[in-house]
Amino acid sequence: MGLLNTISYINIKDADSVAKYLQGVGCKVYKIDGNKISNMEELFGWIKEKFPQDPPLSGNVNFDALVDSLWGGFDGQCEEKVAIIWTNPTELMEQDKVRFDVLIECIDELAKTLSLDSYGVDKHISLKTILLGEGSLFSRFSI
Repeated sequence: MGLLNTISYINIKDADSVAKYLQGVGCKVYKIDGNKISNMEELFGWIKEKFPQDPPLSGNVNFDALVDSLWGGFDGQCEEKVAIIWTNPTELMEQDKVRFDVLIECIDELAKTLSLDSYGVDKHISLKTILLGEGSLFSRFSI
């Protein structure tokens, strides 16, 4: 999965190509529908409902707890290649820029630590996060 960065901003026109690529390399894919999320609280609710966690998330937005919970959740799965596809994250990016930036830093940290022996992972896990949207931030995808 070297063609994608830990976090990639891809043009939504390439959503099918990205999905096909991830399927081809054997990724377990988790999806976030940004059309249904307008604030960080809604995003945390989505993650609590759809993503593996250990320990389970509860309560308010807490980025340290998010990293710990998702780290344990992904480590407890049988998957060695995992991708998060987040369509249309723009509203949250614009409405809550500071916390969005913190979230992206947390996801990047999570991806890096899931592949380090020093963190005690049972197996190395490649985690890629793909944000699909429109505008100058989102580049075209090609393999």
